[in-house]
Amino acid sequence: MITILKRWSAWAPGVETTEDWHAWGRSPVKLKPEGVPALPEVPAIRRRRLSSLSRMAFKVAFECLKGELHGGVNSVYASHHGEIQTMLELTDSLICHEPLSPKKFSHSDATHHTHSLTRDVSIMSCICI
Repeated sequence: MITILKRWSAWAPGVETTEDWHAWGRSPVKLKPEGVPALPEVPAIRRRRLSSLSRMAFKVAFECLKGELHGGVNSVYASHHGEIQTMLELTDSLICHEPLSPKKFSHSDATHHTHSLTRDVSIMSCICI
């Protein structure tokens, strides 16, 4: 099987465009700790419910799906710890001997929102590594 990378994207506070990332690659500096992308593509009612990490993932996904690639990109969202805020909430619940919500264990949120926002029917997977 041959895999071809047609487009890539990355986002971090202060390093938001391809040109920014090329400059950062030539002369890396510490990334800013705070900030989220604006995401005008996402309706405000949904945007409010997205975590910082989800906003960053969507920004990158939307950049990769622009133009001729819209609706035709198989995608994999991968994360080592999942949503860090969710992980901390689950840890707090364990420490306090509170019941854990099964909903908190889902890693499919990013793929669900991407499908519904872009109407992309391509294969999307979400894995925790």
